[in-house]
Amino acid sequence: MFNKKDNLYWTLIILLVIVFSVSNITLKIAKAVSQPENPHRRRILVIAPHPDDEILSCAKVISEALNNGEKIKVLLMTNGDIPQFPTSKNPYKGFITNTGVHDVNENGYIDNVDYCYQRQEETIKADIKLGLDAKDIIFLGYPGGNLWRLYNFGYNGISFDIGHPFDTAFALNPGTGFVSPYKNAYHSLTNSNNPTVHSRSYIINDLKDIFRNFKPTDIYAPIEFDDNSNHKSTTIFIRVALQELKDSKEEFAFNVRLHRYLIHFSGNNISYPDPNNPKLGLRNDKNCEAVKWEDTKIGMAPNGSIQLDSDFKKLKHEIIDYYSTQYPRKKILQPPCNRNTEVLWMHQYVKDREEWWDLPLEIDTDFPIFEKLSLKDKTLFFLKKLFH
Repeated sequence: MFNKKDNLYWTLIILLVIVFSVSNITLKIAKAVSQPENPHRRRILVIAPHPDDEILSCAKVISEALNNGEKIKVLLMTNGDIPQFPTSKNPYKGFITNTGVHDVNENGYIDNVDYCYQRQEETIKADIKLGLDAKDIIFLGYPGGNLWRLYNFGYNGISFDIGHPFDTAFALNPGTGFVSPYKNAYHSLTNSNNPTVHSRSYIINDLKDIFRNFKPTDIYAPIEFDDNSNHKSTTIFIRVALQELKDSKEEFAFNVRLHRYLIHFSGNNISYPDPNNPKLGLRNDKNCEAVKWEDTKIGMAPNGSIQLDSDFKKLKHEIIDYYSTQYPRKKILQPPCNRNTEVLWMHQYVKDREEWWDLPLEIDTDFPIFEKLSLKDKTLFFLKKLFH
């Protein structure tokens, strides 16, 4: 039996243990709260020319970053506009029915804007499935199919005329006439009194603003040798924006790593991706043999990658099917090879790993960059497009 003295003794001991434990827990919580962000932890920005490119190229990159607690955002340059959008009045009316496009903005009819809002919905659903928060998805809202024109004609107010459904006619831009129709375009959201004008300077300034605010350590974007002009010009815009930030002595810009992925690629009798290759390889359509990257205009194989296990490959297949507007299960024939001749085009990008090229910021490219043309060629190029 304990006497009163013993009881008092043990009561004090227990109280001391409780106080010490609480103090220790409080100290750990305080340390955790005040712990500065790990300066070596990456801040990733995946930049896609169109909705779906981020999934085809970087689904695992996005998922892995989120699992590691890294900051990550997805930026869409365009909404994948169709230059001549099919309507019920033309031969392509089946497009609307087959892809499920509906009157998203509820204005009484279906047009290119509805199609693009639906593409946004598809990519939001896909990115959220990977664990990304919708607030970390940025839509710039610039015109699909015309990024390269805006890059090369951002001089002296020259721009194409949005009043003519994305045709190739060019006109003097009065400054306010050619603007994005999308209400969630980044520039319009962050500058309430300033519409998103279709011009080179607006794109570059939007990118600089996003880079400056987010301070990415790593950017994933298309390689300049991609066949699609929007893909090529996306990374040219990124390069210019980063260089201007460096010229302004923005310290973070000097440390950004640019990882270049590939979506579209072709050559003499070349198919990409090779359906017989577990990696994102090339195939010779005449003999079905693999083609070496060293024998292409890129000149080297991808030197960066991330592995996909079987569970994630199943997830990526599932997410790709969210993109109904892109006919993800459309069968593509790859003759004259006699094996695996029929593939589902978007599902070709589900491989054993996602790959990219880690290269210097500035690389030579076959993209016709206006400022690198001679004065004679600049004049001819300008006149040809102006009077198209």
